[in-house]
Amino acid sequence: MKKVLFWSAAVLAASMSALSAKIYFTGTCDKDALSYKCGEPMVFSVSLKEDGKALDGKKVRYIRSGDDGVVDEGTFVSDANKPFVYKTSIDKAGYVRLRMILLDDKGMPVKDADKYEGGACADFDKLEQATPEPKDFDKYWKARKRALKKVPMEAKLTPFPCPQWPNVEFYTFEITSLGDPVKGYLCIPKGAKEKSLPAAAVFGGYGVYDMHHWPVGGQITIFVSAHSIEMGREKAFYDDLDKGALKGFGFEKELAKPQDSYFDKMLLRDLRALEYIRTRPEWNGKDLSVSGGSMGGFQAIAMAALDKKVTDCRSGITWMCDISGNDHGRLNGWRPKYLPARGYFDSVNFAKRIKCPVRIDAGLGDYVCPPSGVSILYNNITAPKQITFTQGRTHTYKPAESPATYVRSNGIEK
Repeated sequence: MKKVLFWSAAVLAASMSALSAKIYFTGTCDKDALSYKCGEPMVFSVSLKEDGKALDGKKVRYIRSGDDGVVDEGTFVSDANKPFVYKTSIDKAGYVRLRMILLDDKGMPVKDADKYEGGACADFDKLEQATPEPKDFDKYWKARKRALKKVPMEAKLTPFPCPQWPNVEFYTFEITSLGDPVKGYLCIPKGAKEKSLPAAAVFGGYGVYDMHHWPVGGQITIFVSAHSIEMGREKAFYDDLDKGALKGFGFEKELAKPQDSYFDKMLLRDLRALEYIRTRPEWNGKDLSVSGGSMGGFQAIAMAALDKKVTDCRSGITWMCDISGNDHGRLNGWRPKYLPARGYFDSVNFAKRIKCPVRIDAGLGDYVCPPSGVSILYNNITAPKQITFTQGRTHTYKPAESPATYVRSNGIEK
């Protein structure tokens, strides 16, 4: 049976929409951006455009940084007849980041113009995690799963009216877990027969909000909130939590033991959600996919590693990859500071335990989830895998004008 996988709304927004300004940059490399070797010249060609036409006489600032610590800045004036060419190299396995910013007559960034965020990698296959995994990583998670198993699973489903989607049944749910219960939405096609449908779990990006949910045909879908909070409330309810009790969740300044991390019980709730969906009479008993973007991508990777009944995984712009990388000279992202207890929640450590096929989407300009860490995530996976990098893509922006993509694959057809 064909497997059906779903991304969170956050991933769809980041990967499919490009809320482009009229003025934007396009950029390419002289070869596959993942294929350079250490010391080999990297040649970037970048053009400034407006509604598809190259612009002339505009002042642009460029900033080159990289995992080698080298920074180079300068300005140039755009030429409608030829792109700006920037040449550089890197002497260690890692990434070069190239940014472009359009300036006004006073030398200030033009607010209505898109910025350019591109990159390229040297010795992609040689990228390794900066810090070894905890020696008792497997022991820790086996113990946590045993603790979860001791909690009897009890589920309470409440019909959630969605008259705009008459062919599916929606429920909010509350399922017992270790600590606070799991909450979210459950979607089941109306009239589904026993053992007839694949199942899918969807995880969302970082934040505090009413968990994204939408109608899904042909499968049972569970949309799992990262938090044990009520679903279907007004926006102000979630905003208050975001500013109060859940402000900065997961960013603990000190972490004596991994059990104290917010992510510990979050992942246990995710596991309980997977356990529950397998009890649904409509499940076909074999197909179970996980997907998500950003923090949801981290959750999907963790679930594929911790639950061997997961049969497929899709992770977009994956968070929490090689979180100590910046302590070892790599460009930093937006994520919690590395502490030894956080090693139990690093996506690159979960990656080694995955047995099902994994597909990853990433951006060469994403420095919320730096490309070096996502590359290490891919390198650490021994199961069938595929990663697609998009040139000029950041965490929330994808260029509108057919950007170059670069694919690496092992065991999955491109």
